[in-house]
Amino acid sequence: MTENAVSTTPGSRLSALARKLWFPFFLLLLTILTYGLLTYRQGFYLDDWYIILFKEKLGNQGFMLYFSQDRPFLSYPYVLLMAVFGESAVNWAIFALVMRWVTTCTFWHLLNKLIPDQKKLWIWATVLFAVYPGFRFHWFAIMYAFGYIFLTFYLLSFFAMAKALDHTSKPWLYGLWTLLGLLFLLIGIVPQEYFFGMELFRPVLLYILVWRAAPDRQKTTWRRAFLHWLPYFAVFIAFTAYRILRSSAYAYQVGVLDQLSAAPLPTLLGLAKQAVISVSDALVFSWWKAFKLVAQNRFWPGVIPLLAVIVSALALLLVGLFPRKENETPPFKARQGWRLALAGLFLCFVALIPFYAGGFEVSSKFPWNRFLLALTPGVAIFLTGALEQVFRSDRLKVVLLALVCSVAVGSQYLTSLDFVKNWERQKDFFWQLSWRAPGLEPGTTLVTSEISFGKYFSGTALNGPLNLIYSPNDSSESINNIVLLLDGPQKEYIPEYVRGIPIDYTLRGLKFSGNTDKLLVFSMPDHSCLRILSPGELPDEDVSARKPSLWEGLTDVSNLQSILTNPEVPALPPERFFGAENRAQWCYYFEKADLARQKQDWAAVIQLYDEALKLDLGPNGTSEYVPLLEAYLRSGQVEKAYQLHSQLFDWFPGDRAHWCVLFEDVLADENLSPADQALLTGMLTREGCR
Repeated sequence: MTENAVSTTPGSRLSALARKLWFPFFLLLLTILTYGLLTYRQGFYLDDWYIILFKEKLGNQGFMLYFSQDRPFLSYPYVLLMAVFGESAVNWAIFALVMRWVTTCTFWHLLNKLIPDQKKLWIWATVLFAVYPGFRFHWFAIMYAFGYIFLTFYLLSFFAMAKALDHTSKPWLYGLWTLLGLLFLLIGIVPQEYFFGMELFRPVLLYILVWRAAPDRQKTTWRRAFLHWLPYFAVFIAFTAYRILRSSAYAYQVGVLDQLSAAPLPTLLGLAKQAVISVSDALVFSWWKAFKLVAQNRFWPGVIPLLAVIVSALALLLVGLFPRKENETPPFKARQGWRLALAGLFLCFVALIPFYAGGFEVSSKFPWNRFLLALTPGVAIFLTGALEQVFRSDRLKVVLLALVCSVAVGSQYLTSLDFVKNWERQKDFFWQLSWRAPGLEPGTTLVTSEISFGKYFSGTALNGPLNLIYSPNDSSESINNIVLLLDGPQKEYIPEYVRGIPIDYTLRGLKFSGNTDKLLVFSMPDHSCLRILSPGELPDEDVSARKPSLWEGLTDVSNLQSILTNPEVPALPPERFFGAENRAQWCYYFEKADLARQKQDWAAVIQLYDEALKLDLGPNGTSEYVPLLEAYLRSGQVEKAYQLHSQLFDWFPGDRAHWCVLFEDVLADENLSPADQALLTGMLTREGCR
């Protein structure tokens, strides 16, 4: 019998290990399915580009400058991890994916540590935490890899607190775990204050834990809970005081204090109303939007991979979570899910505090959904409690949970696909810009009303790759070129479209100095090539129609002399960021033809169009025929221009905006024969220019 016991020991150990690891492995698969399917196609977005620019220009010292006016303690983690992962988008995407999984596993371990007799509920809560569709910023890999790190440490502060409670009879162990808890708390809230408000949940949790540990000593529960909370409360108060008194060191001020001082009651009522809206959005409408997003993408062929993702997630959830036997659930009135839901609701409300203090909106709308990361624990706990309270059958609960969460997984996949599409469009923009403008004069400002990939790339963010491409060896605390998008706050830099207006711009300590004498106006509609517009030219109608007031007179101040047409070293997007150059596309030939047009090399323009035609490549719209038609006109081939214009008139009957200025200029500039003048006059008449 002893031999049998010994022989089965390794198998028993393996079985025990498998029981411990199955759920973390399940979470790993779920995390990959939710966030990781397109990992190798992701790039850099928004603030990630700032980080790369400062690192490239100034090395580690760049982080000190970057964060000097915004979360000064955040520079040190960046210095550390940038040394590990470098400037690879894929490395950061993988690290963000791993950290998402680590944070989710930490949340699960914490719940089991705090209340170990509710393992089933904590599995459900962790699944909801893992796929929560309200937070859609995961693919800002650098920014939110750090967000996950700080959330993990913050959760560990609760874990350490619970371990300290286990050792109240051993002061040295209690003190050690408390010190660890305080350290984790500082790491969790000081570099980035996202989780600051959740600290108000700690005394409530301590009361629950103390009461559960000694229910026969209820009279002293509050006092004992307060004494356990006191060290954490001291750290919380100290950091709050520091944050208020040293607000000048932060870009984001605690603006709510001024509002409370000026009008306390209206401010409190307004905040309360807004908090109800934010929490409702986080708990309900973010899930509804996930269903809506999936429903809007039900068409072929894109629905095929979407369905594959949803079905895979549903199968994984059902196989992993479906109960082998039906457990008896008490009647509705005897269930305790409402207590859990109430705790989750409270956690959601207090999590809003740092964002409301800074005057930010918290909602499921982009870009404000980034703050929902802090509400995710509360949302998961609330929905788990509601599920437990409302439904009696565990099997029904799991089926509902699997259905809802599989749709959430599908919505996150669609979001990741949207990020990839915007990244590809951004790469197209910079490759086309480098083909059209092989060099830029220092002090040049690129201007447009909007960009087709602007959802994840603001004008300020695009300054990162722009300067890495056109000033790759510049290590000064200045930038030579900037992008301004006039449909937002950046319009203030160009209040009117006249020459000679100074443009003094600062990007987190990096300074730019220019003026409106060096503006390059550009347009890049969806599904079309980038166009650098010269005075008198118009953007495509689908661009100008959305913001007509911004375009009125804008191209008149565009200065193509800001482009260096023959620099010693032509600008090229770095391959480590933008991949290999792909010249086998129409936009390459268009940009090079437009550059040749600027240099008035009409033979080269015609040759480039002919080469593209041989490769079965061609323009996407009327505006992309402008260089060819002008080349015909300027090189004495007016009859070819007339034939081409006749074809365009038939192909694009509604697009009349591109020709009048060109035809009038040619008629005024060129010494045309009477026959050519007649053809050109006929084109003007056909366009309705006269």
